[in-house]
Amino acid sequence: MGPIMQKVAALQLLKAFPCNGLRRLIAHQQLALFQSTSLNQQCQVDTKENDLVINRNPSSTKKQKISGWITFVNRFIRAKNLPSHALISVKQNKRLEQVLKNLDAIPQQQVNQLSNKEILLTMWMIGKIDDRPTRLLRSLLDECCQRAAKFNALEVATIFYTLGKIGWMEDALLQQLIDPFLRHANQMKWYELSNVSWACAKLQFNNDAILTKIRDRVQSNIDTITNTDFIRILFTLSQLNYDVTPLLGYCHDQFLQDRSKWFPKNLIYILQLHARQKDHYINQPFLHTTMQHLLQQNLKDFAIDDLCSYLHLYTAIGYFDEQFFHRCITTILSRSDKVNIKNVRLILWSCLTAQCQNRPWFQSVIQLAMDKISSPTPIIEDIIPMLRIFALADYSHHKMLNIIYSKIIQEIKILPPRYVATVMWASAKINYWSKDIMDTLITSTINNIRQFYSHDLSLVLWSLATVNYTPSRQAIDIFKQRVQQIGSFRSQDLCNSIWAMSKLEIFNQDMYDKLADTLITHLPDVVPQGLSNIALAYSWQSYLHKPLFTELVDHILTQSQNLNCQSIANIAWSFSNLNFSVQPINDMLISQGIKSVTTFQPFELTTFVWSLIVMKQFPLELISIVLQPNFVQDIMNQSDLQGERKCEHQLYQIDLATRLEYNSNHDHLLSQSYRQKLLNSFIDQATNKSRLHESVYNELVPLCQDQNYRIFNEYKLDCGYSTDIFLQYNGKDPSSHDNDSNNINQSICIEVDGPDHFLVDSYQLKGPTEMKYRHLSLLGHQVIQIPYFEWNQVNQSRRKEYLFEKLKTIL
Repeated sequence: MGPIMQKVAALQLLKAFPCNGLRRLIAHQQLALFQSTSLNQQCQVDTKENDLVINRNPSSTKKQKISGWITFVNRFIRAKNLPSHALISVKQNKRLEQVLKNLDAIPQQQVNQLSNKEILLTMWMIGKIDDRPTRLLRSLLDECCQRAAKFNALEVATIFYTLGKIGWMEDALLQQLIDPFLRHANQMKWYELSNVSWACAKLQFNNDAILTKIRDRVQSNIDTITNTDFIRILFTLSQLNYDVTPLLGYCHDQFLQDRSKWFPKNLIYILQLHARQKDHYINQPFLHTTMQHLLQQNLKDFAIDDLCSYLHLYTAIGYFDEQFFHRCITTILSRSDKVNIKNVRLILWSCLTAQCQNRPWFQSVIQLAMDKISSPTPIIEDIIPMLRIFALADYSHHKMLNIIYSKIIQEIKILPPRYVATVMWASAKINYWSKDIMDTLITSTINNIRQFYSHDLSLVLWSLATVNYTPSRQAIDIFKQRVQQIGSFRSQDLCNSIWAMSKLEIFNQDMYDKLADTLITHLPDVVPQGLSNIALAYSWQSYLHKPLFTELVDHILTQSQNLNCQSIANIAWSFSNLNFSVQPINDMLISQGIKSVTTFQPFELTTFVWSLIVMKQFPLELISIVLQPNFVQDIMNQSDLQGERKCEHQLYQIDLATRLEYNSNHDHLLSQSYRQKLLNSFIDQATNKSRLHESVYNELVPLCQDQNYRIFNEYKLDCGYSTDIFLQYNGKDPSSHDNDSNNINQSICIEVDGPDHFLVDSYQLKGPTEMKYRHLSLLGHQVIQIPYFEWNQVNQSRRKEYLFEKLKTIL
């Protein structure tokens, strides 16, 4: 059809439906193709409020229904030289978006008069613009719901495809389309069926009846389907985590029968499917056959993109062939002028994932990467994924990283949040960062904080916590505020955020309460490590949120078989610190700990057993391991290297608690020489005096003199424990080893407990503090507690009376 006739046909459409505003407005857009052209001299248009008059050829005003208008709208939208945002209406001289927005005013009764084709095409056109007329779209979707049962095969496939294109998850309509689809699926053409499967994947509409029908149709008619539609259906089914293993077998058979049809592009698609299915399906014979076939080819005839795809996919599947890998790399390096930055990303990822860093050609790959990155052509969108590859592989090449960071810093002010977050995450992952870089990234985050949502913000927080970089108080307040503003989190992002904030000492009880309420709803989707991180985060802040931990117990028990040794140790420590002992959890931890005992790091196993002891659990099988001479010596050697004696102190308390609380006949578990060494280390712990402690001591001094007690401030007992204030009756020196029982009974340990000894918003002692008091009592000392919340409420004039009442309970 020539241009004049196209315009005439469009005008005929406008004349044919003078009363339907929706059709008229759509047809106006067709005429925009011809506006401002020489055609205006040949065919003039007058628009009136209620009608259109064609002046050039009166005979063309004859009313006729033009079904071909759909073709014109398609041409109009797809016109390469006239993008949608540049198209204008005949009368109003406004952009397409504005004209389509005017369609929002169309009454519902006019929408009801449209044919199915007109409805679907209008929706398709709406999907082509960003600022959509939502009222009209809503009317169209409602009308589709009403007509869904009567849609034919093409219309069902088209509505699925249209919803996918629009990206609108209309659950009510999709549910209405299930029965019509199942009824017409066998009559659909292959491209229609592949469109439905594609739309289901795009909308994440995982309906088992639809997916099974598609799979069954493919399996029963597999000889008639085209390779393109077959691959597309396989891909979309796999995206919905649908098992396509039986269909992959067909790919293998077809490839072996006629390799020319599947080689090389379709082989790449099959390998991509293998990469998606690799967790539960690997066809080694097929992979071996395809690899041998590739080795027989002249790789110089392959496109660089295809070679890089083969490298990437075979590596992703986990099928590594040294000869093929070397030939691919050599071929690519010989044609380096054809390699682009995206190819370099695939090559680097493949080399690092396959652990080829020690191959002789790897440095040539690095040099190629540096050349491509250093050139002016790479954009930041290509460079940052390269940094992510290094982070995922835990690989650090300082010269290349310097080049990458120099380009990133140049663009930092315009980087979107996802890139800022990725850079921070990668920097923390490979531990390649500086204060200047981190400050620059934090500033960029703060300046654009409202654009950071759950995933990006969680990466920022995780990065800061991982490198132990505490931002300014202003930044912390902004992070806190933003976390509370975000309406929804993904499960992993939520776990990462709460763990990071706790590690960075970002705490606000109201915020943690809200996060706990959100966490409870996400727990079914949280991985085992996430569960342990949640417990760890709340334990670091000494905050026992009972509803959260009650739910946490059930989910930890459910996933107990998937806990690694680090998670086991972290859960045990968290529960013991919060003094939250739950016997089913204790039994599970002991059972899993014994099974995994050989996989623990020495410090993890020590902390794990110590945590069980705090909760009054005495697994002799584990205790005997950590008190063996070789194990103790290993801990002491590590302590010397790290300058951290915490594990030595834990070993001492494990031994002491086993003898005091469990059975005194277990003296033999630890040799006397090591017991003395651990005691010496325990005694050498530094102690801190507080103002609260000093104020209690000052009030006690005159009172003790009146009661014939000697008073010692911050005293080390023979058992190694330090007590805040020690009282001894009758002037006995506490350092004397007098075994007189009366003397022992009159030794009093006064413990001044500040907020650090208690859980947040609670009068409950932490687990380690309570264990200490158990041990002091079992060693024969009377223990008097002076909690901060009692002392602070006593008037200055009544403090001596308060202390006397405390002493009187013992005296």
